[in-house]
Amino acid sequence: MLRGESVWLRGTAAVLMAAAVLVPAEASGAALRTVPQAEPGTEALDEGSALRRAAATGDRVEVAGERTEYSQLFAEPDGRLTFESTVEPKRVRRADGSWQDADLTLTSDGGSVRPRSSVADVRFSDGGAGPLATMVKEGKTFTIGWSGGDLPEPKLDGDSATYGEVLPGVDLVVRATPLGFTHVLTVKSAAAAANPAVREVRFDLGGDAQVVRSPDGGLTAVAGDTLVARADGPAMWDSRKQSLPKAAGTRAANKSEVAGGGGEQTPSTPAGPGDTARVAPVTTEITPAGDLVLKPDPALLSPSSTYPVFIDPPWSKSKARWAYATNNNSSNTDVSRANVGRNPSGGILYRSFFEFPTTTLKDKHIESAYVKMKLDHSWSCTPTATHMYHAGALSATPRTKWSTSLIKRVAVAESHANEAGGCHDSPQQDMPINFTGSDVTTMLRQIAAKGTSAVTVGFSARNPAGEYESAQDRWKRWYPGEAKLIADIDARPGPPHSMQVSGVACNASSDIRVGVTNPSFSAVFPDADKGQPIKGTWEWIEQRPDGSWFDKTPPPPTSTAAGTRTSTAPVTGAADGRRYRVRVKATDPAPYGLYSYSPPCTFVVDTKVPPVTVTELERPAGPGKPGRYKITSTATDVSSLRYGWTEAVTSTATPVTEPGVAGKSATVTVTAPKYGVNTLYAQAIDATKNTGYASHEFTVARPSPPVARWSLETNPKVTQTAALADGQPTLAGNTPLTGTGVTWNDNARLVDAPAATFTGAGSLSTQIPVVDTTKSFAVATWARLEQTSSHQTLISQEGTHSARFQLVFRTDDRNGDGTKDLSWCFGARPADVDNADFAAAACAVNTAVAGRWTHVAGAYDAPTNKLQAWVDGTLKAETDAPPAWNATGPLRLGARRVTTTQLSDHLRGNLADVHIYDRALVPHDFTGQLATDEDSSGINEPGILQPTEVGRWNFDTATSCPNEPAEPDSCEAPDAAAWNRRLRLTYGTAVDTAGHRGYGGLFNSTHYAEDPDSPNHGAKVRAYGHSQVATAPGGQQVWADSPVLRTDQSFSVSAWVQIDNATSVMTAVAQKGTNQSAFYLGARKSTVDGVTGLRFEAMTTSADTTASETYTHVIAPDLLTIDDTPDWTHLTFVYDSGAKQQRLYINGALKKTANVTGSWHANGPLLVGNSYYTDNAGSGGYTDQWLGGIDDVSVYQGALTSAQVRNLHDDQAVAES
Repeated sequence: MLRGESVWLRGTAAVLMAAAVLVPAEASGAALRTVPQAEPGTEALDEGSALRRAAATGDRVEVAGERTEYSQLFAEPDGRLTFESTVEPKRVRRADGSWQDADLTLTSDGGSVRPRSSVADVRFSDGGAGPLATMVKEGKTFTIGWSGGDLPEPKLDGDSATYGEVLPGVDLVVRATPLGFTHVLTVKSAAAAANPAVREVRFDLGGDAQVVRSPDGGLTAVAGDTLVARADGPAMWDSRKQSLPKAAGTRAANKSEVAGGGGEQTPSTPAGPGDTARVAPVTTEITPAGDLVLKPDPALLSPSSTYPVFIDPPWSKSKARWAYATNNNSSNTDVSRANVGRNPSGGILYRSFFEFPTTTLKDKHIESAYVKMKLDHSWSCTPTATHMYHAGALSATPRTKWSTSLIKRVAVAESHANEAGGCHDSPQQDMPINFTGSDVTTMLRQIAAKGTSAVTVGFSARNPAGEYESAQDRWKRWYPGEAKLIADIDARPGPPHSMQVSGVACNASSDIRVGVTNPSFSAVFPDADKGQPIKGTWEWIEQRPDGSWFDKTPPPPTSTAAGTRTSTAPVTGAADGRRYRVRVKATDPAPYGLYSYSPPCTFVVDTKVPPVTVTELERPAGPGKPGRYKITSTATDVSSLRYGWTEAVTSTATPVTEPGVAGKSATVTVTAPKYGVNTLYAQAIDATKNTGYASHEFTVARPSPPVARWSLETNPKVTQTAALADGQPTLAGNTPLTGTGVTWNDNARLVDAPAATFTGAGSLSTQIPVVDTTKSFAVATWARLEQTSSHQTLISQEGTHSARFQLVFRTDDRNGDGTKDLSWCFGARPADVDNADFAAAACAVNTAVAGRWTHVAGAYDAPTNKLQAWVDGTLKAETDAPPAWNATGPLRLGARRVTTTQLSDHLRGNLADVHIYDRALVPHDFTGQLATDEDSSGINEPGILQPTEVGRWNFDTATSCPNEPAEPDSCEAPDAAAWNRRLRLTYGTAVDTAGHRGYGGLFNSTHYAEDPDSPNHGAKVRAYGHSQVATAPGGQQVWADSPVLRTDQSFSVSAWVQIDNATSVMTAVAQKGTNQSAFYLGARKSTVDGVTGLRFEAMTTSADTTASETYTHVIAPDLLTIDDTPDWTHLTFVYDSGAKQQRLYINGALKKTANVTGSWHANGPLLVGNSYYTDNAGSGGYTDQWLGGIDDVSVYQGALTSAQVRNLHDDQAVAES
């Protein structure tokens, strides 16, 4: 971007003032409690530990586990939690995981010069040959070298290193900045400026990155799909000092003084222009050799200029979190201060905007909030007002558009800090100011409730009526590095769950029975504030014979750390045969006192039942893994012991006696049926049929991965050899596949991805066995049949004569109705003999369809001796297995062994993403599990079905489209995934740093050109992107429109979006067919609960027709309003063909589902920011253009689980560290 007018009265002193000024007139809010600073080293890992330490010591304690580069969380001695967020990185994470305060002071290590601590991995030359500067990001390097020869040894001064006389009369200064560095030429005289080497300054570029110039002069250094560094269009400035007239400012304290003019002007330096310096853009050029040429404005290198003259391009690793705006869209090189109001030098109006990260606040309760600022300089000697607004999304950084909306004024505060002279107390001290009030708190509560990852506030001299923005006495300059969002926060405790009475798990649908008259109660107390102490207040009541209830004396309150279980002391007063009900209230500690109640648990006291206990002998190593438990009753007349994973126990064990031990017991081997917390229920039945109850709760380790995996699909980065290689070579021996009778056909499951196709005459196999078939194991694959006229094997593992197991398609009668079925089966044979058929098979009858991709799995659970058949993630059939034997031959795909020399049941079709497990399967393997689920282990578990990412556009390496026809190196967004695709951006599409996490696509109906003299200014456009594939990869590429998804199969699409208004129907992502789009993800008008308006929505069409198609909608319940326009929102749409369901997620949370009957394949391009529709009259065209921002578009073939969506959201939420 171009730099423009200089700024006024930067100030020469920065003296900390300890008190804030409260606002009597226009200001809102009241004084806040003082927030102390934490002493160095005062920290604890989690919130509970920090709160306890703060209460014990009386000192503020940081919650180290919540620390990021931009934010911190503190426990206060009074029990509060304080969140603080900044717009510049204040901390740096070291390679060992520890943290260090950011410190840009340069030091030499004998070989290079580096900042002591910076989030940007940057180093400078220590003199001599080699690069001037090196920047590293994600292992990729970008270097800039001085083309004028060896560099002298630099002189270090704070964040700057000066290389003297690199040309006669010219110094070269590099300076570390919060996100990168600048390199500035200091031209000290007109004679030096006459040097041709100054008229065209050359820098050698190198490293892994290639530098691309954008049409506005900006530069991006890109290595593959990694944006290593970026630079706005460079600028230059001179050292002019021009007298300014005195201003008639606000009357000062002694009434004879006026504020404003006079005093010392800030001089120009390598860091930025002085108050009255002349500023001009510098032209950039990237040579055919890939080097950078800077061409300064000759007018500023003339003899009449005031020297020194400075020439700079600033480089950064990522987007800044604050921006300024000017009413004439001019640029300002000096970003060390944030300007607000009317610049006295040229009359330009300034506003400043700050984007604070708020990821930590998701779903939190906000007790209060404010923004703390620090004023460097004001025109006025006495207090004048500055207004803080909830603001719209930034269109760019460091300069955003003047049109960036000021949505709602949330606070106003008065301040002054004149340091130019002319006041009775000049120079005045810097002034810290709090912008506070109920509107600030309300704004942040809305942000937390929506789960938005950042909030933007704007500062203006303008009041809500549009007045005073041009008033000179409101000109101010603020320190952006001192801007801080501060909030008093808490997480509401969740309802206590997993309640037990005397160790017996409660049943939501029926009473439980306990055999004691002094029961104790227990529950798990969830809270997002991990480790925070939660108070449990227990209530229990007794039912009278007439059915009414009365209170019982409760046990004393309990306290436990959030997320843990606690028990009460035994209570008294229970009687045999009576019915009781218990519940518990979970309450956060003071001062918040937020609470939630558990569901009630009803129990009956029955002292006649035999006592029973469950003892863990060997815990399962994970879900689908076996464990051993001992069920014991001290009653001597127990005739049966039962156990299972639900209250309705189904398995039976024969009790036995042990010498010298009272009662009876049985040891059982069981398979953990779920992720996270499992509960094993047990019953003891005595001779008179009395039943005693017990349960045992335990948490299993995370699920074990497959011991072997083969993709059987290629893409531009995966060869056929890699597709046949074992993806888990260290877990069960390296088992690559080899064989014959397999071809590679394109577009089988993934667009432009050749997949292994079995021809009916061959197979693929390993050289060694993969699983022990006498123990639990499972096999899973995506499968597609070309025909259904014969039996066809997907996976088997063989002995010498036959296969022990077979995952197979069968055409015979499997349900006994006398007709042939089309079934997926998992069967086993009892012996390794020739021509053995199934002894038993679990069959999902009539679930196989030719031409349709289906996920099929088979499992053998050894403890229960069961065979299971799973189809599209659902357990369809289960049967007893025949006697087990170990098949020590190879694992085979596409056929089974029938004799020592013959194979049979060859497959005609495709397999993809084959998994082999050394354990049984459980439902969570297919659905995943959210960390917020009651019985989770606190981790978002994705499950075993991993959809394939077939496209990702983060816009970091994208280029705007200013002209039509497109210029070279413009109008495209490369795919950051593994495919030779791009989004071709249409005329008028902008790419700028105002995206969700950096660069993003900005789509509108008017060209983005701001310069009124540009021929594109005001042009009407339809800005969007459409997917293309390189039809001639390498060399001179030829691009053609191409689909990304097969929309007749399961798929998932996600994008971060920002809306410019809350009234227009808009589509963020669609895929075009001939007449319709197969799906539309965006914002549409709807009526929910009688309220009509714009909501986020996804819909699918039933057919690619013009008149008979129908639509299936999933609509988010919340109405979109103007308050939503600043926010970046994560939308995810999942079309699950196996479950016949479509789902809409907002910011990682499931909002709506709908049943669907099927879909069709749209063979046109993926559209970003647009959709295609044909009306009943047959008139088709592009419609519902997106107006706003779109970023981080991710497209998957396959249905994401809820846990995968949550992980995707969390991974892509604004990175704070």
